[in-house]
Amino acid sequence: MTEIKTQSVGDLGPGQIAFYESVRPPLPAQQYRLSASQTVTGLPPDQLTPFYTLGQRFTVAAPRFTLDSSAIQSVYPPAQSLGNYSDSLAHVVLTQRSLPWSRTLDDKPAGPKAPPWMAVLLCRTDELNKATPTRMTVQKVIHPDEKDVVGPVDLTLTDEELAQGCLAIDLDDTLFGNIAPQQNELQYLAHVRAVNTDGKEILGVDADGWFSVVIGNRLPLTGGAYTALLVSLEGQGTHLPGGSAVPTGGKIRLVVLASWTFEGTAFNRNFTDIMQALGTRHAPGDPKDLIGIRLLQMPYKMPTVTTDAQKKVKEALDIGFVPLSTVLSDGENTVSWYRGPLVPVITKRDEYGPYQFSDHAIRYDPDDGIFDMSYAVAWQIGRLLALSDPAFAQAMYNWRIGDFRKTDLAMTRRRFIAQMRRALPLPTAAAELMAQDFGRTTAMAFAAHDLAPVLLALPHITRREQKLPAGAFPGVLPHDALEILKDSDVEPIEWALSRIFGASRP
Repeated sequence: MTEIKTQSVGDLGPGQIAFYESVRPPLPAQQYRLSASQTVTGLPPDQLTPFYTLGQRFTVAAPRFTLDSSAIQSVYPPAQSLGNYSDSLAHVVLTQRSLPWSRTLDDKPAGPKAPPWMAVLLCRTDELNKATPTRMTVQKVIHPDEKDVVGPVDLTLTDEELAQGCLAIDLDDTLFGNIAPQQNELQYLAHVRAVNTDGKEILGVDADGWFSVVIGNRLPLTGGAYTALLVSLEGQGTHLPGGSAVPTGGKIRLVVLASWTFEGTAFNRNFTDIMQALGTRHAPGDPKDLIGIRLLQMPYKMPTVTTDAQKKVKEALDIGFVPLSTVLSDGENTVSWYRGPLVPVITKRDEYGPYQFSDHAIRYDPDDGIFDMSYAVAWQIGRLLALSDPAFAQAMYNWRIGDFRKTDLAMTRRRFIAQMRRALPLPTAAAELMAQDFGRTTAMAFAAHDLAPVLLALPHITRREQKLPAGAFPGVLPHDALEILKDSDVEPIEWALSRIFGASRP
């Protein structure tokens, strides 16, 4: 691994990341008192030395009992996801780099090695005994009404803070003792990352590239539903495993800053394993039978299938379709079918394309009145992916502009030749030259291929029908033209063009 020394994200190259043990704020969130004193010296010996003092209290604020959703960049495993996360520690990425160290565990001044005040606890759903984050006041968190519940201790709070609402959960003290980290472990469960975000998805990515990460200490080794809790440990330092006041025989009340759920499975649902399992077959009745197909089906529960409509819906779900809420172009709300490119059945090539636009690919079943948006979505996704490639988009733009210019140039050449053919009778010498096929072809080719592009590049020139003087050859200055142009404001090129097209310029 290459060591990266950086003072800012700008020092990182694309794809590089720098890790920091912590980023501690100059002043953690606490109450402070600023004192100043002044002594006046240099006065006569017979006068007393004046001494003045002044004190001012102030508070450094930071999130405490609630955390705004904008402070969370992402969580992992993703909320409501399904997969094999047995080798992944649950963690949350925060947008503020110093947030995990903005407070202390015991409401006292922070030292240089003070642990973070928040942690991620991972619980199996059955371990919670139906406990869920519940809305209550901070007063009830600090001073629970229940005798067997222990809350945070030794916190200095104002009446306003005590009346504030928050989310809290009561965990069995045995569970808390088994899954909570010890105080000396907390410093290893949070760090800071500096990331070069060039080439990253713009939407939702913090612009400065600094993030703090709080990591759990437990792996979801078994399948089933899990709940991850980002909790505040402020006032809970003595309650942590190995502390001086570990609660027993009851519950511990924790402030919940964020929570999410996910489900673990024995099968690893990464792309490689899914692709390899698509052709897997087992004996009929085996729980692993058609595991590859089930991976691409939407989990669903249906009552006993009896009607034709229920049979049709079950068949659609079995072959990989999902129902989606759809808003039509006229504003009507309906339900439509959609399936992705990976389906658990053999498909055949579409025979109705090519499509000129996405709505052209919408399918409609007149029997049940439901649309199939699969091909329309695929068309639109393909279009957006193509346009998101800068090289392709630039090439497409150049091709369109070049095609338009070729069309305009061809039309200009045709108009130019038509104007030449409708010109007034030419002088005898010129007429004899144009009467010869070779001379006529040469003159027309010159006019069409050399003069027409010039005219196309000068769209400001307007044409008006006007007869040329007798004996004048289009585009050729008469013998006295130079004398005439000297006494006028007409540009020679515009005057020559007006002669060719039979239009006069003022």
